[in-house]
Amino acid sequence: MQSIMNKICKPFFQQTGLTYYNFVRIYNDNSRISLCSNKNWHDYFLKQDKEQINLETSDDGLSQKVIWDCLQSMRENCLIKDAREIFGIDHGCTLIINHKDFIEYHYFATKTGNDSINMNLYINNDAVLYRFISSFKVKAKDIIDDFNKLEFSNTKFWDGLDRDKIYLKEQQRVHLEGKYSGIYLTRRQAQVFKQTAEGKTTKQIARKLDIGTATVETHIKSLKLKLNCTRRCFPDVSLASGFSRIAAII
Repeated sequence: MQSIMNKICKPFFQQTGLTYYNFVRIYNDNSRISLCSNKNWHDYFLKQDKEQINLETSDDGLSQKVIWDCLQSMRENCLIKDAREIFGIDHGCTLIINHKDFIEYHYFATKTGNDSINMNLYINNDAVLYRFISSFKVKAKDIIDDFNKLEFSNTKFWDGLDRDKIYLKEQQRVHLEGKYSGIYLTRRQAQVFKQTAEGKTTKQIARKLDIGTATVETHIKSLKLKLNCTRRCFPDVSLASGFSRIAAII
């Protein structure tokens, strides 16, 4: 399993300058799957008192991005400090993605001293991370499916949170399929994407959605980064990602 993790992650690490990735999927019964590129850290982490292992989340449980360096409480968390001081895992980012039957945490990090990664990747170009997540889940599907789930009976994330309400809020986002699985569009991005894929011009889209042309261009720029393609490819992506089947509700 570790050799597969290393093989999948190595090209991505070389491309981005990151050195660490941890995939965690938590099911509604609180069991979980955890796959990590750094076996030594992972073994150390799992031996810790489970009371120390808290999950980042927003108050409403919605998907989000957490940049460790932006939260002093995370910098001072005992396990984050151990990762930094013992294993050289630092300057991390967590992408939290909700699904109906589970929630996923994708942890990315780099070496101590490489703090520019915060601006260059996490803030300005996180579409690279989402594309890797989609690719990882395809390439690691066999080990994800065969993984013996870990039991964490006191997972605090779920306490007091209504999963059905969280999921209903998540439905405002449009989750793509196939090789784009793991990537979602906001409702406005989806509206712009639909119009562009149908061949509409920027001015036509602006009139249709009653927004400015500059706003349309901003959304198209974000879509290009998120989907890793040019505007000309949007019709093909619409078909390949399953978007065209749900476009009628946008």
